[in-house]
Amino acid sequence: QNEPLSKDGTTFSDYEMFDYIPTTQAITVGIDPALGKSKGDYFAVTILRYDGKRFYATVKMYKIKATLMIDKLIALYIDLLKENVPIKIAIETVQFQEFFKDVLKKEASKVGIFLNIKEYKNSVSKDLRLQGLAPLIQDETILIDINDDLLIEEMMTYPKSPHDDLLDALEMAYRNFKSGGRVDYKMIERVKKDFTLKSKYANW
Repeated sequence: QNEPLSKDGTTFSDYEMFDYIPTTQAITVGIDPALGKSKGDYFAVTILRYDGKRFYATVKMYKIKATLMIDKLIALYIDLLKENVPIKIAIETVQFQEFFKDVLKKEASKVGIFLNIKEYKNSVSKDLRLQGLAPLIQDETILIDINDDLLIEEMMTYPKSPHDDLLDALEMAYRNFKSGGRVDYKMIERVKKDFTLKSKYANW
């Protein structure tokens, strides 16, 4: 079951991995919520770092309640603030996913974190969007975290893989990269000093 196709038959057959994170100039986060989707889909989160030349993709996949996912994403944002670079967030907002986005922003604002979120109501077919990632991965514009077995599995079995959530989150993160972002230095310093905030959202 879910066995990889032969390498010659896969869209993402050629890819390069990385095992360390370089000095980062900007970060985009792609979120593909499971809300409103078929049973068995996951919350997919891609962190896409840019070092001035190439992109470094790290992914996480969760199958938990939406309320718990809110805390996970706030914890992630707090961790990323420590890198002192612009952060943008891309999230798919279709049906109940838009409600999730609104709750995420509201809960973050309660602790003084104002998320820079770009909504995507995708009108282009997912297959076309994901096909557009292939040359970027093949020419090593986008590198894949060596520990991200689930993303590699999606790539090696696409388009016959049972899930493509991580690829979808990666595509949104890359698409959102050029829309800019800014560093909120006051927020960074406050998070560093606020022990209560750091301890509440200790891990993501």
